[in-house]
Amino acid sequence: RARHWFDTRDPGRDAVLVAAALALLAASWFTELIGVHAVFGAFALGAAVPRGAAAEALSERIRPLTTVLFLPLFFVHSGMNTDLGLITGPGLLAGAAALVALAFAGKLGACTTAARLAGESWADAARIGCYMNARGLMQLVALDIGLRAGLVDQAAYAMIVVVAVATTCFTAPGLAVVDRLARRRIPDRETVGASA
Repeated sequence: RARHWFDTRDPGRDAVLVAAALALLAASWFTELIGVHAVFGAFALGAAVPRGAAAEALSERIRPLTTVLFLPLFFVHSGMNTDLGLITGPGLLAGAAALVALAFAGKLGACTTAARLAGESWADAARIGCYMNARGLMQLVALDIGLRAGLVDQAAYAMIVVVAVATTCFTAPGLAVVDRLARRRIPDRETVGASA
């Protein structure tokens, strides 16, 4: 019934937007009530929404509000929970730097190797490895859940946030390096082919 109602409504009407907002609040409240984080209720609702023109139009209506208001607010919240003063000692700074390097190299190496085994070229495999380093939002959501549940302390939270932000920031420069190396190799092959 709900699916039929959703499919037959004009997504431009405010009633559809209000119904979607109420469903979102109800799903988030329910998962929070049963001891699971509210984000899982929101995700489950989004996954359950039938695909089609109505869903696309609704998504287009809420995207500006999400990207301009709610997403930045979440990052502000994560930043306010991060006390970088807890990792200012030389040992902790060295540990954070080592974690960043290890996290970046580990994800890059594992994903590049997996992509190569799946038949991708070295350049495309390295690009996949770089893209997979963009940990971003979901890691911060998981960290926030862990902090609220008492699974991580403030110092560990700050260190893991630094790792998430730093490895995400390295994604674009990493892709630029891969592209530069790939462009350098392609002309070399063309030159060899022409001379043969």
